[in-house]
Amino acid sequence: MFRAAVPAIVAVLFLASAVSAEIVDPVFVRGTKNLANGWFEHLEAFESASDMVSYQNQFWTQAMVNPNYGKSAFFDGTNYYWVDYDSDDYFFLHDYGSDLNDLINDSGADTHSFYRKSPHINGGSSGTWFADSEGGIYNYFQSYRGGGDHERVAYFIRRYASIADVLTDNGTTYDSFEYTDDDRFFFVNGQYYRTNTDGDSVISFDVYNSFDDLHNGRRFARNEAHAGASHDLFMVVPRAALGLTGFSSPVPEIDPAGTGSILVLLGGALGLLERRRRRA
Repeated sequence: MFRAAVPAIVAVLFLASAVSAEIVDPVFVRGTKNLANGWFEHLEAFESASDMVSYQNQFWTQAMVNPNYGKSAFFDGTNYYWVDYDSDDYFFLHDYGSDLNDLINDSGADTHSFYRKSPHINGGSSGTWFADSEGGIYNYFQSYRGGGDHERVAYFIRRYASIADVLTDNGTTYDSFEYTDDDRFFFVNGQYYRTNTDGDSVISFDVYNSFDDLHNGRRFARNEAHAGASHDLFMVVPRAALGLTGFSSPVPEIDPAGTGSILVLLGGALGLLERRRRRA
């Protein structure tokens, strides 16, 4: 009985410790894009969203050699991705794995093609892609609704539970508040962020407390700023990914208090099983 029970208890411990997938020690990174040639030149790190949007107090920088990605590059808490538009609702998903350096250098990507059903994305683009740190993937885009004299531009967010669902187009589409095609989105530790843009300029960051607030346009806070281009790349990554001696893979955040409670319960359960084994 004792031997049979131990694997089950260990499995419970593993599952409980893996529940949280928040980004460990998050930092805000911004990739600067040269609008003259469309290439990204540097990735810079900041301690806060307000610092990132106003280009102040950056503490780390890395040269970039990737001329391609823009608003469709994102980090899902484990891996880095870039979604590229092909044609006629066909797309490419480039999976760079857990090493930020591979994204920066556009190297070693595992590329998959996938097809998106209606509603179709306007303008022959991939729309704007982003992710939360628990596996959820999102695509904000514009499309047409109705037909004839009643046709109008509508705004949507399509939500997927995983990368696997992206590749099979197994998602849910929500009507969205009207954002601009130049806005960027990202998520960190329970809140969604959006760059509020005016043409080529970023004028502020808006913060939303939930996905429901985001797609309904109910912002929680606004960080005013007027710096940088709306075409820049915006992400949140673990501080470990910026290591000076190499790039480390992000790991799930484990709540020490929660883990301690689990270990206490595990110890108690093992002790009870041992006493029962001795009486037997």
